[in-house]
Amino acid sequence: MEDILNKYGSDATRFALSESGDTQDDANFENQVADNSILKISTLEMWLKEYTKTAGSSRTTAPNENITFFDKVFENQIQNLFSQCLKSYEEIRFRDVAKYGFHEFGTIKEEYLINCDAAGPRKDLMLKWIEY
Repeated sequence: MEDILNKYGSDATRFALSESGDTQDDANFENQVADNSILKISTLEMWLKEYTKTAGSSRTTAPNENITFFDKVFENQIQNLFSQCLKSYEEIRFRDVAKYGFHEFGTIKEEYLINCDAAGPRKDLMLKWIEY
């Protein structure tokens, strides 16, 4: 375990362990999962730093009905995934925690940014996404 922590660090190790299994089946630590985790965590960190620099210019209202719809969908998805993540923690299903709390959370952000297009994301929703 010490070698793994030294090689990948604590965050990537946690990800790899959570995705290696949380049932009665044998858990298999995979180096590729740990490597990919480092990349995903680094990408998220860079995006967060960039967004927080420009968050002040994000919109606070919706310019049209289509964007209002996407705002509502995104907010609903945040709440839904947060609830699923909490439930997974309570049930000690760490693979699902990583699935809902990281992978799918990232996916909904990317979809929201694409759907908002030129209007850009709503500031309070992005800050809520970051907080959760």
